[in-house]
Amino acid sequence: MDAITHDHFVASAGQVYRITSPVSFDIRLAQVSPVRKCGPLFESFSLLFNAERSAGILQQGTYEVSNETVGAGSLFVTPVQHSAGEPERQYYEAVFTRRVDTSPCASTHPHPLLS
Repeated sequence: MDAITHDHFVASAGQVYRITSPVSFDIRLAQVSPVRKCGPLFESFSLLFNAERSAGILQQGTYEVSNETVGAGSLFVTPVQHSAGEPERQYYEAVFTRRVDTSPCASTHPHPLLS
């Protein structure tokens, strides 16, 4: 995942992400939020993952992950409350905020969110 964008995650919605370190664990990308502008220089979006609670619960932290569409890299996830309608599932959130440089001299390369 050298240069990942919101569109890459949208393309992988519904797919499994394999956590490989420090534990082995599968999480599914359930939702990708729309991009929100945070003033003139920043934008933000979030990812909502879920997994079977019976597999255990990940602690907040950075994990090595891989996905066939997005590739491999590090992802910081936080456990969030599970849905009352799905007590067997645990949800995790990852939030991305990045600077958007719209100047004519700005790099045309996407910002490397995950490395």
